Amino acid sequence: MRPKNTREHCHKHNVVNAVLTWEWRITRATRGFVDALVPCDLVAYLAWFPQCREDLVKVIMLALIKEPSSIEAWAATDALEPSTRWTPERSQEFHRSLTHVAQFAHQRPPVMEWKMLSTQGVARFMGSLKTISTFRIALPVGNWKKKKLTKKTTKTAQGQSQYRSPKTSTRRIKVGGHVRSRSSAGKFARSLMSGPATSSGAAPELQGRRQRLRRKQPQNSEALPNRRATGETVFLGLTKRKYVLTAGDVTTVSPFLRACEGAAEDWKKCLAEVEFLRFIDQVSALVMKVAQNSGPTVERWLRIGYVAKSIVRKIAIAALLMGDAGLKVDWEEVTVVDLRRMFPDQGQHLEIFPQTWSAADLSRFMFDRPDLAILASCYACLWHDVREKFSEKKVMAAALGGSLERQAREVQKLCGHCGVPAWIVACMDLK
Repeated sequence: MRPKNTREHCHKHNVVNAVLTWEWRITRATRGFVDALVPCDLVAYLAWFPQCREDLVKVIMLALIKEPSSIEAWAATDALEPSTRWTPERSQEFHRSLTHVAQFAHQRPPVMEWKMLSTQGVARFMGSLKTISTFRIALPVGNWKKKKLTKKTTKTAQGQSQYRSPKTSTRRIKVGGHVRSRSSAGKFARSLMSGPATSSGAAPELQGRRQRLRRKQPQNSEALPNRRATGETVFLGLTKRKYVLTAGDVTTVSPFLRACEGAAEDWKKCLAEVEFLRFIDQVSALVMKVAQNSGPTVERWLRIGYVAKSIVRKIAIAALLMGDAGLKVDWEEVTVVDLRRMFPDQGQHLEIFPQTWSAADLSRFMFDRPDLAILASCYACLWHDVREKFSEKKVMAAALGGSLERQAREVQKLCGHCGVPAWIVACMDLK
């Protein structure tokens, strides 16, 4: 007679449970207070989405700015007012609104939000600082990180390290019937020491080089609005990096606004969609269309798979929670393969689950409810950051003992929004 299974799960679920990583085990252990672990950028997006869901520019910008305080500073400039078609004046207003965000972050830096939202699992390739620099609202000053020069060494037959000089390109020339090799690195220096001087006092090679460099410089630099013309500097980020504000530089802003205007009709079709998988495919195509027509700088940013899928996930969650748009989803029909295709999973945490599982199966297994699979990979990424910094056994013991939940509720009450796991665990000193 077959022995009775007295475990929590059936045999097939026990097989999956046996291969769960620590990130998934701690996610399952904290399923009772998962509502206190939602990233604050998602909470802020859900709060502001109903006011601007008709405007594609605002829908995307809310997802990119992220920090709740920065979003409030951006909304205080009437940026969420009903907009019209693109005009040069609107580009200037858009530039001024983001300039206000930079000045606000300089005067009242949201340090706690930066610390929370710079960890894994919360779209760290986005945020107000990334948005400001990408749209050329404020540009960094100087080389912040200098490349560390290391000597290249090679091991001899005796095993000793021997310095090897870096390679330089050589140019073979023929002088008096003999072939000689000269390094290109010293060609310009030798031109200063040899050759007759011209009337201007410089060697011919040097004079030609100066003329070529002079032709590359703009003839009228004051006519270019994208120069660093204001001179006003701000210090942003946790490292207090120095930025200089630009004056009316809309060379990156205008293509983005025009691209969103060109995709406005497609966005209306997305809002009218009622089938979830088609909605996700349409929104993903829409983000790629906006990226393609937004100029090279913004296109490179939005085409990053992590950034694009993070925007799509925020839009999907907001559209599902609105309720009045008619969008419905049956999580039994959405598979784990669909989740990996539609939403960010840079750590490939979803690979350990059977590909035949539905999203409802995954959600019930991890959270004891059928509707949280859309955030499953997010929680796994958040706990991965904890694993790299703190003791796994102590964190698991705190989760099972209840002290981690009490700390999460306390942080939520203190900050006014949920805290990420790394911040919560740091407050408990569980190293």
